[in-house]
Amino acid sequence: MNRNKTILFAQACCLVALLSGGSVAVAQKAVWGVRAGLNYATMQYTGFIVEEAFAPRFSAGVFAEIPLRGKLGLTAALGYSGKGGGVKGTISGSQPIPYDGKVRLDYLQFSPALAYLGRRFYVGAGPYVAYCLGGQYTTNALGIREIRDAAIGTTQFDDIQPADWGLHAEVALRLRRWRVGLSFAYGLANVVPTRQGFSETPGIRILAAQVGVGYVIGKGVF
Repeated sequence: MNRNKTILFAQACCLVALLSGGSVAVAQKAVWGVRAGLNYATMQYTGFIVEEAFAPRFSAGVFAEIPLRGKLGLTAALGYSGKGGGVKGTISGSQPIPYDGKVRLDYLQFSPALAYLGRRFYVGAGPYVAYCLGGQYTTNALGIREIRDAAIGTTQFDDIQPADWGLHAEVALRLRRWRVGLSFAYGLANVVPTRQGFSETPGIRILAAQVGVGYVIGKGVF
């Protein structure tokens, strides 16, 4: 079920990308550039008794702004996005053991959006799709620190599914060639692989807020 939803969502994003490509052919005022920023990411758990926390990560990539008609346009970003989060909980037993940990996940993310392109700012919203390139778990319990690589896959023995998708919104100042913006991404996909033998698979959704700076390095059709 999750796989079918992911495929449909990816097809929707591809449709937006195709529309963007068609617009580029006629949009002489389209611009593109590079951007980087700081992410504040967390993971929203269901089926787990834990305390969630935000963790700082970073992002970097390329972006484009494509005017369509009047102030209406498209924006798109492609690049690396660091996600994950912090967590605190207790290991059950005759003597409960408190622990805390951090999850770091590395994603390649594509984020198209329908936007209002004002002279000094823009605001937009749309879907995003992301593919997990890898990650790392760090756990502290009883004074012992353990670090291991995250298992990325779709089997019951893996930690995180490779595909993530959701919705995002962004607002940014347009200062000549500079862009200073704030964005928020809300994951709709359950990134926990299906657990066979469980009546219900636990859920993890990824949320991330980003403060970023971009710089326009090209104009016109690209």
